[in-house]
Amino acid sequence: MTKRSATAKRGRAQRLRATPGVMTSISVSTWQAPSRWLSRETAVVALLGLLVAAYLAYTKLANNQLYCASLGDCETVNASAYSQLLGVPVSLFGGASYLAVLGLSLSRAFLDDDWAFLATLGVLVLTIAGTIFSVFLTYLEFFVLSAICPWCLTSAGLTLILLVLSVASVRRQLQALGNQSGRKTTRVT
Repeated sequence: MTKRSATAKRGRAQRLRATPGVMTSISVSTWQAPSRWLSRETAVVALLGLLVAAYLAYTKLANNQLYCASLGDCETVNASAYSQLLGVPVSLFGGASYLAVLGLSLSRAFLDDDWAFLATLGVLVLTIAGTIFSVFLTYLEFFVLSAICPWCLTSAGLTLILLVLSVASVRRQLQALGNQSGRKTTRVT
């Protein structure tokens, strides 16, 4: 959006707000970009998750042992049939997910409201899917393999943190939308 069109849009919105009982119709463009700290926090957590996933993928692909410092049985988990999906290490899927969340969270600062809203929804969808998959893998660790991998639990925890941050971001946007729609609305073209 150019500076001139943004100024014109803001001026039109101010004129409409000055008219008693009239508000523009609610659309995706009424959503406010999430606060900077949520995007920043999401990016930092996604970067940490990407680093963990990269380490797990490297050790799996290079047939190296994971460093667990006697905190668990990483090798049992890493060597199990559940460490791959369709012949691809699950850590690569996790890394791709973290990379997508990182890219979407960073891009929100540079996008107009419509695209920033879609990026926020993308982060939410990815974190919901990632959390469900992480819960499933953690279940397998505890109840099927009877082995615990601290790296895997760290990744699951980071995914859960990302879910909380993305829900908070969407919640903040819903509140902003609710505050705007609390007044009488009339469709203005």
